[in-house]
Amino acid sequence: MSISNIFPLSIYHNKISLSDDERTNLVDEISFLYDKSPKINSKNSSWTGDVNGSEFLFRNKKFKKIASLISEKIYDYLNELAIDKNLVDLYFQRSWATITSKKQNISWHTHSQSNISFAYYLLKPPKSGSMLFKSENPPNA
Repeated sequence: MSISNIFPLSIYHNKISLSDDERTNLVDEISFLYDKSPKINSKNSSWTGDVNGSEFLFRNKKFKKIASLISEKIYDYLNELAIDKNLVDLYFQRSWATITSKKQNISWHTHSQSNISFAYYLLKPPKSGSMLFKSENPPNA
């Protein structure tokens, strides 16, 4: 576990352990959701469940365990920031999967409706992709 502080942003890095079977089952479920959804993304954009009818992944019983594990990690993060977890109720506003093929990307976007956002990679080939952060209005500019 580590925290990177890039004022005013704190980024928490950690791992969540799932068995290969659990991971495969979740990947299969996401593939099923992908296959049944209308594809409204462009050729260069990833498929994202939030705009393709699958924006509430944690309501799916198959994702109950990973939702619980992510909640544990969020509470660990709050603890590292010295925030009393007894004063916080977690609420997953939305949760979705993405599928990105070669030469595709996820467009710049914000999660301005959320106090905490997270990303978890069920399947990420070595040396593939990266996550970038951008600020439209840097706080000290």
